[in-house]
Amino acid sequence: MSKPAACKILVLIYMLCLLTSCSFSRLLDPLAYDGGNTEEGLPNSDDTDLIYRNYENEINDFENSDYENDARPVANIADDIELTLNTSKPGTSEPDTHTAVPPASRPVHMEIKLYFADMAYIEKGTKGAYGYVTPVIRKVPATSGILKAAMDELIKGPLPEEADLSPVLPASAKVNGAKIADRIAIIDFSNELISDHSGGSLGGTIAMQALVFTACQFDSVDGVLVTVEGNPWDEGHFVWDTPIYEQELLSSIRS
Repeated sequence: MSKPAACKILVLIYMLCLLTSCSFSRLLDPLAYDGGNTEEGLPNSDDTDLIYRNYENEINDFENSDYENDARPVANIADDIELTLNTSKPGTSEPDTHTAVPPASRPVHMEIKLYFADMAYIEKGTKGAYGYVTPVIRKVPATSGILKAAMDELIKGPLPEEADLSPVLPASAKVNGAKIADRIAIIDFSNELISDHSGGSLGGTIAMQALVFTACQFDSVDGVLVTVEGNPWDEGHFVWDTPIYEQELLSSIRS
């Protein structure tokens, strides 16, 4: 408790005691006051001066006392609680000079799944649970445009340590825009998606599987429609002019 606060409390208690004392004294001994100065039942001027002199002496004594050293913790009083931050290094008494980053300033990431070509399935000519693609987990900065962020990560391709996986989109491709409407993810790419693609019917199928499964991981997406510079995807073997739904794609893979 701060010194000013304690002082105010003492003053209130002191004044209450004085008022109570005066009231009881007046009831017990009406002649104890000067009738000429007690028209309202209050002490006379000499008594009042004495009260204030005593009050000032008490306050001065209190303010001159070593309050901080004499103070003791008081239970259930929030002002008397001290929180101590341990800044020592674990296992030692040596101070830790490392400045911790406040939680609010730490970057927030979220995990997403990306689907890349699985070389084992392609070489064997067999299909896995997701056709010719396999999911991996990536951590990306949290963003409201997570669909576009997922597509950007898909363009970057597998990490060096993921040697058994291959890219599904050309590294030169760009995402012009991505939005979700009526549970359909509509993703528009630059022309490099077609012009720089490895081509072939298998390459188109792998890219389609990767795009659909990557986009449909989000709860608000059921199907995917991909365009190139605003026009339907057309790489010579497949025209993507209507949405492809995840469940329909899974059913065709398992059939």
